[in-house]
Amino acid sequence: MKLFYIILLALFFASCASPYTQEELNSEFKLDDFKNSYDLRDEKTDSLFDIFNDDELKKLIDMALLKNSDIFIYDSRLKIAESQLKIAISNLMPSVNGNIGYRFNGDSSIDTSLMASWELDLFGKYTNAKNAYEEQLNIANENLEFFKISLVSDIALAYFNLKIFAK
Repeated sequence: MKLFYIILLALFFASCASPYTQEELNSEFKLDDFKNSYDLRDEKTDSLFDIFNDDELKKLIDMALLKNSDIFIYDSRLKIAESQLKIAISNLMPSVNGNIGYRFNGDSSIDTSLMASWELDLFGKYTNAKNAYEEQLNIANENLEFFKISLVSDIALAYFNLKIFAK
């Protein structure tokens, strides 16, 4: 019977410690998730393209939005703020901990324990942290939008200046 428990325990630990296969890594980590995917085709910016009606300017702006490294930085900050908000929300939820142990000293015994706890937010510590991270997420989103507007205006200004001086 002791041998059965040892084999069962070894199988349990072996199943928990299996390394990732290449297929799992390819399916979980997609490089396309980390590329810029911004497009200015929305209700705010359609009027910009309708006013100028210049296809070359549209292509330049689209290329800048897809290949600008600063947008990637602002997007990364946005993803960090989203992750911090998720962590802050998870602090408001109950936590569950579990332990399993095996002891062999003449007689074999398996010790298990399961503990659930929920910290009451009496003074609003976790709620205030969640609200602060929500505000940081809004600020990161606004910074990204402001940078996109600044990038589009810089490109349009340079484009029209070059077009005027080229004549």
